[in-house]
Amino acid sequence: MPNLGTLRAQVRAIADVDATDVSDADINTYINDAYQEAIADEQWPFLLTRAVFNTVSGTADYDVTSVLESTAEAHRILHVSSEGIKLEKLETAHYLMLEPHGGSAGSGTPQAWTTMDGTKLVLWPAPGGIASVQVVYLKLAPDLTQDTNEPLFPSRYHHVLKWGALRFLYTKIGDLESAEGATKTYEDGVSVLVADLVKSTPPTALIWGKITDVDRPLFGRLKYPWE
Repeated sequence: MPNLGTLRAQVRAIADVDATDVSDADINTYINDAYQEAIADEQWPFLLTRAVFNTVSGTADYDVTSVLESTAEAHRILHVSSEGIKLEKLETAHYLMLEPHGGSAGSGTPQAWTTMDGTKLVLWPAPGGIASVQVVYLKLAPDLTQDTNEPLFPSRYHHVLKWGALRFLYTKIGDLESAEGATKTYEDGVSVLVADLVKSTPPTALIWGKITDVDRPLFGRLKYPWE
């Protein structure tokens, strides 16, 4: 199974360069750039994860790096449920219409969620007590930093990254024809990876809790505070 060290050796062999031509650090950067680019725009099953936290009575806003993980990003949240009931996702602008003065005008059982400032998960209305909230989100894939590190996707696709790295390397040394060929091979490989692992994987809510009726009809619209 190709790891960072193996991929770097393969890149060197194909491009016929050594450490005096291109440093290990540069090739590692090319491999990681290709890796992050390949997995940037899809809901990869190997990045799906979930976390559970308890609400604080009267508190609507929660910093995602505190309640999920230190590298979590609010925009990568996919589903939120409270006590096993899936909450509706609100557009931020809709939430601000509901809560024009900030905070939460009232509290109760959360029915919906949104994100704010790229860092916060917001529940609406603010929970009126302690509740268990489950969050399904896409974690960030860490860069490959050690020679033994392997990409998170299946090993049969690891070879794709060497072509992504070669695209950068050939461009650096001015071999634009080879760079074009490497780019085509890389993009074709990523397309196959996407078709295999994303399009063939049915979506799952990954909801925890005593109630798993995640396909229940949701309310038509939220009422404004003055209604």
